[in-house]
Amino acid sequence: MTEFRDEVEQSFRSLRDRICARLGALDGGQFQRKAWLRPEGGGGEMSELRGEVFEKGGCNFSAVAGPQYPMVPGGGAQGEGKTGADHASAQAQAEADRALGILPPDPTALAGKPFFATGVSLVFHPK
Repeated sequence: MTEFRDEVEQSFRSLRDRICARLGALDGGQFQRKAWLRPEGGGGEMSELRGEVFEKGGCNFSAVAGPQYPMVPGGGAQGEGKTGADHASAQAQAEADRALGILPPDPTALAGKPFFATGVSLVFHPK
């Protein structure tokens, strides 16, 4: 599993690098990077651009892991317990997922198990 995890993490790092290279070339500037660590395991890099096209932009990479899936008080997974419009939207998405055969695990099935999450996030504010 570690080999697959390393491959996925490298793929996301590569995606971040390609995005930064292309947007930096478009803007005429360079991204400034700052690493961060998650004490419980993992970390990432924030990449920030301030330039001619973008007042401010960020393309961030993260890869976090832990020995136990993050749970919120009451035994549910993070993100559960939404109310109002958020709840209705989540319900509609859950129904659409079920129609496609996508079934999330029961939070109790995740309790106590290790986890790994990685990704790239983007936020840009044009001038």
